Parts: sequence; structure tokens; C-alpha cells
Amino acid sequence: MSSNPECPAAANQLAVCLDELFRLRLPRAHYTGILEGREDDVRQEAYLLLVGKYLAGNPALLAATAAGDRRLIAEEIHRSLGSSIRSVSKTLKKQLLRHQQMHTYGEDPDTHAGHTCIHPACRVHLWELPFEMQRQIVFASLRIGVQENLIYARSAQLAMDMLDQGLSQSQIARSLGVSRQAVHAMLAPVRKHLAEIVATQEFPLA
Repeated sequence: MSSNPECPAAANQLAVCLDELFRLRLPRAHYTGILEGREDDVRQEAYLLLVGKYLAGNPALLAATAAGDRRLIAEEIHRSLGSSIRSVSKTLKKQLLRHQQMHTYGEDPDTHAGHTCIHPACRVHLWELPFEMQRQIVFASLRIGVQENLIYARSAQLAMDMLDQGLSQSQIARSLGVSRQAVHAMLAPVRKHLAEIVATQEFPLA
């Protein structure tokens, strides 16, 4: 592998290696409880945290690289990878618990009155609403997901742009200069968030 960080081939190879390490450390069906089924989300967020925080400018990793000590390089990458997974899973668990509690009790997060549930007779499922209302609810759900740190703002904005402009993932990928797979991965948490909203929530009649 080239040592030049500007080399696309080296960057791609590093990304593939890190992805393999994440999948070894955090395989499917690893979690139980509230994080069950969230392995893909954690891996994606942990990868961004690892590259953007734990590896970038890491003095121990820089020293090991300068010395050409592959054993120390591997140890530091594994240590940092584990730290990123623990950090993301801990944060996500707190966010999901808070989100779950809010919906369990039907509370308004600003008033905490506990009396904001609408009678079931006045509720419908998302797909029963007019298209424009569906669109507004999806956009509102994305904004809430960002506010509660369940999804990244950039991913939510990407999804809203696609809906607004009727763009495909391939078109978005070309405009951003990335692969279609990269766009698909960026939108994965958004798809999961919206799928949970559609599957578990009902909405007041207009």
C-alpha cells in the first residue's frame, strides 16, 4: 500500500481494511436490547469518528508510522477502533432510550405534560394521508431525527434534496463526485429512521 495519503488507491484500500475490521469487531446480530439490529448504524458512525477524530493527528499512530513499526500501528488502530465503537454505541443507546421514553409516554418534549396523546379514532397511518402531507411528515421526521442526533444533518439534507428534486442516488453521487455505494451508505441511517416512523407511528387526521 502507498504511504501517500493523497493516493486514491491507498485511501480506498485503507477504507476497505477498516470496514473489514469493523465487521470483525461488530458483526451482525451482535447487539441485544435497544441496540439490536443497529450494528450497521454503529459501524458507519464509528468509522467517521475513527477517521475524523481518533486517527487524524494521533501522536502515537504518527510516531509508530514514522518509525515504520507495523505492530504498533496495528495496535493503535485496533485500540482506536474499539474506542470509536464504544463511544458511538454509548451515545446511540442514550439517544434511543430518550426517544423511546418520549413516544412511550406520549409527551411533548417541551411541556412533559404527559397528556398529548391523540385518541386512536383521530389517527391514521402515514400511507393513508395525501401525498403532500406525507412529504411534510417525512421532512419533519428527518428534522427531529437530526435534533435528537439519531441521524446526521448532512444525510437528512441529502434525503430531502432527493425528494424535493426527484433525484436518484446515481445522480446525487455524480454531483458529489462519490460512488453510488457511498451515497447508499450515507442514506442508510435515514432509511432506518423513516422505516421505524412508518412502522410504529400514527398521525393525526388533517
